[in-house]
Amino acid sequence: MNLNNIFGISQRATGKVDENGFVQIDKIISFDIVGNPPFSNAILVDIHSRIQKELERQELLKKRREKINKLNNL
Repeated sequence: MNLNNIFGISQRATGKVDENGFVQIDKIISFDIVGNPPFSNAILVDIHSRIQKELERQELLKKRREKINKLNNL
């Protein structure tokens, strides 16, 4: 049985939509396993790479904030 035919994933996040309709995600809050995924490409097996990319993005944002704070304190 292929789980992708049964389950999908959905994510909850915070962010903004700009005037052109582009989404800027600030933070992913959770991933949910769903029986009726919101998009056809919301496949279950991709969750590991999505989580890894989000963790890398969060680390990059943290480093940027630290640099900005250091510059502001000069």
